Amino acid sequence: MIILDTLLVGGIKFVLGKIADAVEAEMADDTVWREELLAAQMRLELGEITEPQFAVIERELLARIREIRERQQGRPEPPGTFRVTGVEATVLGKPSPAYFEAALEALDAEPELTWMVGDDLDSDVAGAQRYGLKTVLVRTGKFRPDELYRSMVVPDAVISSVAYLPEWLERSL
Repeated sequence: MIILDTLLVGGIKFVLGKIADAVEAEMADDTVWREELLAAQMRLELGEITEPQFAVIERELLARIREIRERQQGRPEPPGTFRVTGVEATVLGKPSPAYFEAALEALDAEPELTWMVGDDLDSDVAGAQRYGLKTVLVRTGKFRPDELYRSMVVPDAVISSVAYLPEWLERSL
């Protein structure tokens, strides 16, 4: 009887372990959310949903993607300096911290209360997020939808045009 109980307990542990592994894998995969975001974009382009409806869907899906990435990679490191062969380098322009620091100083603004609006995931959004700013990606200029859905960078919001920014600010903040 003891052998049977030990086998039963071992089998249950094995099955529960497999279930836990499957749940962990599902929680670490943002593919479903990316596909839903692409589907919502298509529905917007086909006129099946309005811009405000899309904004709500997009905000929720980007938040889920951001949660998964933070679980995988941890929170982004605070802004710092680059080191090349032990020598401290100064990088100017986006996405360097010096650029964002100078902008905040000129505006007399705090990073956590400031929004960066731009069309480039790497230099605008990622650079601003590394410095602690909130970000809005605009679907104009350099913006490419496939880059947004493949990128590890997840903006706080995405809007179709800068023209929608005042409306988005009123609705979202």
